[in-house]
Amino acid sequence: MRGIRTTFVFAELVKRAKELKYDFVFFDMGPSLGAINRAVLLAMDFFVVPMSIDVFSLWAIRNIGVTVTVWQKELETGCRLAEDPSEILELSPKGRIAFLGYVTQQHKERTGYDEEVSDDTGEPVKIKRRVRAYESIGATFPQKVNESLGTMFANPQMESHLGDIRHLGSLAPMSQSQHVPMISVKGTGSYTKLRKQARELYRGIAEKYLQNLDSNKS
Repeated sequence: MRGIRTTFVFAELVKRAKELKYDFVFFDMGPSLGAINRAVLLAMDFFVVPMSIDVFSLWAIRNIGVTVTVWQKELETGCRLAEDPSEILELSPKGRIAFLGYVTQQHKERTGYDEEVSDDTGEPVKIKRRVRAYESIGATFPQKVNESLGTMFANPQMESHLGDIRHLGSLAPMSQSQHVPMISVKGTGSYTKLRKQARELYRGIAEKYLQNLDSNKS
């Protein structure tokens, strides 16, 4: 029971937050599959994976799919063999966690633009050129994510790629030094443009996140 109680420590925290009428509870986890992250993931309803555009991220996705599945099976076995099943109910164990999508980050554009056609208006839209090496690796992500995490999708029909977080120059370190979100960084000149780009970028990711969350309910 001590091991199960430790595993559900974050589940208890989420339960209390729900009792206080919180709409969302987010955990920003480090890139590891250690004991603390195991306890966090097993307590969650959903998870999102941020990934750099490289082969190491592809390996990590495969490891996440295999490891979380093993954790869930071990937890089910532990609960089934527990000395006091009634105490387990009090610990509020969670159901199976679902995958809401992934975000790719740290890509860098080349100088100049490519023209693409907008799906909404049919008008040509200028898009910053990306480095070709990023494109070739990133193109394999949808298939690899589906192979490793497809059985955990919140909805089989959802768009798993939530968006790209591109390089925003010095906006991120400036937000850290000022202790404010990137859209609130104080500064003129290029920061005015970067703040706008950050706002549009993260709004798009948030909208897709909420769409996938909503699709899980329907």
